[in-house]
Amino acid sequence: MKIENTPDNEKEHPRSIASIRRANVSEGRNEESVSSTREIHPTSIGSLSPLSSSASEIHMTCSWRAILGQEVVRGEHHLRGIPIAPKSFFKGCPIAAKVAYPSKIEHDFSQKPVTGVPFTLKLKNRMLETLVKFTWTWESKTLSSLELIGTCEQMLELAPNQETEISLEVLVTEAGVYNLQNLRIIVHRGPDSNAETDKTFQLPQQWLIHVVDTSTGATTSEK
Repeated sequence: MKIENTPDNEKEHPRSIASIRRANVSEGRNEESVSSTREIHPTSIGSLSPLSSSASEIHMTCSWRAILGQEVVRGEHHLRGIPIAPKSFFKGCPIAAKVAYPSKIEHDFSQKPVTGVPFTLKLKNRMLETLVKFTWTWESKTLSSLELIGTCEQMLELAPNQETEISLEVLVTEAGVYNLQNLRIIVHRGPDSNAETDKTFQLPQQWLIHVVDTSTGATTSEK
């Protein structure tokens, strides 16, 4: 059987190493051409959730189940191209801000009329491919018992996905519940800072801190 399937020029002599290598290479190329022309089924995982080279989006397959009396219905939702981080400027604020601070401070205001509350401001460029130039400002509210010590405005540049930390401190003159989130971010979109290209963002979150006067007890009024 082997002799019948062997080419005529190889029946009398054994195959050389070079001919074997040439045959293997030829077979590999044929397999590659077949696999490249093979169509991926539209409901396969490879088609519905392909590997993405973009670090700014993901693909998800969500399975669900519903019980309808004695019947159980199952299904899947295939969500493609879900943005998880922007590459360039978008409608929202490109700078993410959060703060590390003590949630509660105790102080005897009868002994000392003011106390300091340290906190760390963390700013991060949310974009993956674009540098952001911006100015952060901390504005004291009217009739507020909070006063920021030191720098209350600073211009910064953050590279894509870069994060920076800024150590700050506020003075508190009386007990109460205070919102430290007096932050305003001005993003400079043009080469120079001007009203036409700059965009201002007020952050929606609250950073609440409870200052307790140990001489008179806790105060719960929010300021």
